[in-house]
Amino acid sequence: MKKALKFFVAAAVTFSTVVCGAGGLTQTVQAQATDEMTEESLLSLIQTPKGQQITLDEYKSIFLSYAKVKIDKYQDDLEWKNPVKTVMNKLQSDYKTNEHVIPGVKDFYLSLLNNEAPQLRGMAINKLSYWSNDQEIINKIAGTLQNETIPYVIIQGVKCVGHLSYKNEPLANAIIAKADNDNENVREAIAAAIVIERNKDSDAIKDAARKLMHDKASSVRKIALSCVGAFGDESFIDDLEKVINDPAEQQFHAEAYRSLFFLWYKGNNTSKRAYDICVKYMSQTPRSKDVPSWTAISYMVFDDCTKYSNQRKEWKEKATYFSESEWVKILTNIAIDPKAYENTRSSAVERMAPLATKADLEKLKKKVEGLSKDTEREKLLQKIDAQIQKKN
Repeated sequence: MKKALKFFVAAAVTFSTVVCGAGGLTQTVQAQATDEMTEESLLSLIQTPKGQQITLDEYKSIFLSYAKVKIDKYQDDLEWKNPVKTVMNKLQSDYKTNEHVIPGVKDFYLSLLNNEAPQLRGMAINKLSYWSNDQEIINKIAGTLQNETIPYVIIQGVKCVGHLSYKNEPLANAIIAKADNDNENVREAIAAAIVIERNKDSDAIKDAARKLMHDKASSVRKIALSCVGAFGDESFIDDLEKVINDPAEQQFHAEAYRSLFFLWYKGNNTSKRAYDICVKYMSQTPRSKDVPSWTAISYMVFDDCTKYSNQRKEWKEKATYFSESEWVKILTNIAIDPKAYENTRSSAVERMAPLATKADLEKLKKKVEGLSKDTEREKLLQKIDAQIQKKN
């Protein structure tokens, strides 16, 4: 038999007097343990025949074993390979057990929110995400986050209900208070959870987003820079423009560009200033492998101008600055420039296609055919032909 992963635990582990978050009740839960925790030893705790749903007590005995799974200090998550996770998967496949419908399991998870083991607090929150639209659950997790200090648990809480902070002030305050946490993974999770369109009316969250845009960690900055456009707030343009015009900030150009693009094209946003900045960025010469950014081009997903919905037609009437032909010209110039990065040129063809007529693409094809010494010539021609075919 293949030897299972081993986790050494005490001979007897007892979790007693766990405060039940659902109503102040207490319960005593004893986790059976062996000298050597393996898949086999965990499965031996189950007496229910395979094919049947296990009991709540059996489920508890397995779940509480998470307390002895190590937290990866680099990822701030439970170690990926561990016997508890493997057995949990077997509960669904071999015992036909849906962990969310076991009678009493939600109260069990709630009872662990104040447990001394961070692994259990975090995993309980992870499982409670199934009920994340339940106001009681949101309030309980918000309360846990207020005093939580372990990054793993904070991250689980933010991932579980962070996106709902727009409709729960205590939750929003608990998350914002941790936006300057020393742990990069915590700040990254917070940026991803709160810098979203739903929070466009929250000044407190937008203030937190401004700080995250200047975070010392590049991963955090990239998330914030690329998403603040979703707020539809032009007050972010100054910072975005500084980034996109700074050669030293080249690694963040694409993310800043994404938000600027959102501010003049997505939804009902009609910022001419953001539009002008984008036009200037994409029109600048000389071009290079890094300018304009290939990723920035990829973020520009245009609607098919021949199939605008009624909502987009209304937007177009307001966005008087926008011209399909102007962007066809800009992207054509990028596509035929040998100094631009090959992926940038290829993406330019793809991005102009929804805005271009068949005649526009045929003109582009002739220009590319004239680039006899261009190593990307054949690839571009194939790309253009594919787009022309779609117009037929």
